Amino acid sequence: MNIQDLGNCEIVELDNQIMGGAATYLGGKAKAKQGYADASVTAVGVGKNNSTNTKTNAYVSKYSSVSSYVGSAVSQTGDDYSVSYGYGKDYDY
Repeated sequence: MNIQDLGNCEIVELDNQIMGGAATYLGGKAKAKQGYADASVTAVGVGKNNSTNTKTNAYVSKYSSVSSYVGSAVSQTGDDYSVSYGYGKDYDY
């Protein structure tokens, strides 16, 4: 390649970073039927500063079944910020 005008050339300096930024994921399920209740939740944060929180509930009696989940994930890397939040429930009376 032949460059005629070196005044238009620009030097760009980048950090050696393969993966960057902040990312979060939250997924869960709740299932209830007569005599059975189950709830599960997964929260993941990828970044420099991460926080995750999950809670599940399951209740079974002779007459009803109830299950629920709630979760959150927060991640921050520099100015990049990611949040995931979710909840779910199921019941059988």
